[in-house]
Amino acid sequence: MKGKALLLLCCVYLVWGGQVSSETNRAEAKALVERGNSFIKLGNVQQAIPLYRLAISKDNNFLPAHYNLGLALAQTGNLEEATTVLQRVIDLKPDFVPAYSDLGAVFLDRGQPQTAITYLQKAIELDNNFANAHYNLGLARKALQDNQGAIAALLTAQKLDPRKPETFYHLALLYQGQGNYNSALANYQTAIKLNPQYSQAHYNLGALFFLQGDIPSAVHHLQRAIALQPDLADAHYTLGVVYSRTGRKTEALNSLQTALQLYQKQKNQMWIDRTVQTIQAIQTGN
Repeated sequence: MKGKALLLLCCVYLVWGGQVSSETNRAEAKALVERGNSFIKLGNVQQAIPLYRLAISKDNNFLPAHYNLGLALAQTGNLEEATTVLQRVIDLKPDFVPAYSDLGAVFLDRGQPQTAITYLQKAIELDNNFANAHYNLGLARKALQDNQGAIAALLTAQKLDPRKPETFYHLALLYQGQGNYNSALANYQTAIKLNPQYSQAHYNLGALFFLQGDIPSAVHHLQRAIALQPDLADAHYTLGVVYSRTGRKTEALNSLQTALQLYQKQKNQMWIDRTVQTIQAIQTGN
């Protein structure tokens, strides 16, 4: 869920007492969860899901099986079932902070930021130092256009975990929206320093440099964004506009044609129309 709400990674949480149907069943469930976690580490979330389900069938009270299944379902886009599974985790352990934070993340990705806030505030009530909950709360408040509340939550998340590039990235977006370009610039740059492969951060930094009239820096970061993510249509479009403003007509048209093809693939009619108009304006010299 990059650029969206953050879930904890599946999953190391295997120390769980809880009610046990039998020692044999618990041992089998634990072994299945460990196998599922091995697939997660390899990036194969789909292969992990049936193993977590099987672990639950062996021991329905084994929290790590439910929790890891909930995260895996969320990561594969099955948000409705992920909600049900994570709520089961809370039933098993009502003070398990990550489940509340992750439920908030799931509701946020389901387009329900107000419900997300309820779970995120509960997570923070249980553990005010849980950085992910503050981060997700920032995104939820941003979705509700409470930008000051969003900045406050993200600054808390940043203080608790200064190594998370997404926090700096979203702070930069908010600062840029307020016209605070210096703070936006600094946060984009920190996000990139923490994750040099962050294509969206390179794109937005390039666009910001363009707004400030720093064309060489704008071109550098837009080209870097495209190298990292060749299907990033907005980066191709913006680079085309930058080229057109500096008299590089052929390069501008090439970038814009690429952007047009990507927008057509996305069926993004608004940006198809805008790109066609921009191409025509360059071709006619307007």
